[in-house]
Amino acid sequence: MYITNDNKLWGVGSSEYGESGNGNSGTINTPYNSFSDIKSVSASFRHTMIIKDDDTLWGFGSDSNNVMGDGDQSTSSHFTAVNVASDVAKIFCGANHTIMVKTNSDCYSVGANSQGQLGLGIFDSIEIRVFSKITLTESN
Repeated sequence: MYITNDNKLWGVGSSEYGESGNGNSGTINTPYNSFSDIKSVSASFRHTMIIKDDDTLWGFGSDSNNVMGDGDQSTSSHFTAVNVASDVAKIFCGANHTIMVKTNSDCYSVGANSQGQLGLGIFDSIEIRVFSKITLTESN
């Protein structure tokens, strides 16, 4: 996934779970323009999250481990974009989780926490279905 200077999102490669945003599954061997007005993109193995110019967050691809943060408990693949949040400044996709930074600098995480990757201060192997606020503590 990449964004061109005209803020268009392009995808190429595997889209087994819909992670290319083209509405289909399969392999894409030529670049496909799936969205316009894109500010930022982060892609992982099976899901992609985008921030549009209006600061809304959208996700597509596998929702395994609830990485979309939309509260959908089916963990199914989304072959079309799901509007997840607003006022989003940055997004980071991991293999089984997603981290979001809002425009006010608050941080949120969602997905699997098997290695403490959600930043919630626990190492329990749990899944969080909706974005949960991370308490940030600066080290000295």
